[in-house]
Amino acid sequence: MRPRYAFLSEGFIYGFSRQLFKGVDEAARALDVDLVGITCGPLAGTQPEMQIRNILYEHIDPSLYDGFIVPYSSLGQYAGYETFNQKLAGVFRKPCVTIGGSIPGHPAIVPDWEPGMHLLAEH
Repeated sequence: MRPRYAFLSEGFIYGFSRQLFKGVDEAARALDVDLVGITCGPLAGTQPEMQIRNILYEHIDPSLYDGFIVPYSSLGQYAGYETFNQKLAGVFRKPCVTIGGSIPGHPAIVPDWEPGMHLLAEH
């Protein structure tokens, strides 16, 4: 049986989320693993349409997956680390990679925005 990874995201269609999904999909195909996309809302989101999707976190069964890919930068942007860690405690018991923010004990992909900020300031 092939390994199965879940990719949590607030969407797969627009902007950064779309580009991120395309990269994750490409890696999953290259590594020959199953990829399941789960669309959730940002935790502690400010709009009702964001909050309603938070119900989906309650339906994630970590035992169904070998690991998780979690973009902290979009799902945790309103919540902070403590709330994020609490809500995803079951997920973080499995191998997990976070994107855009680091969670202790798990590898993270965190962009280095400093070079771009220097270029912007010089401009």
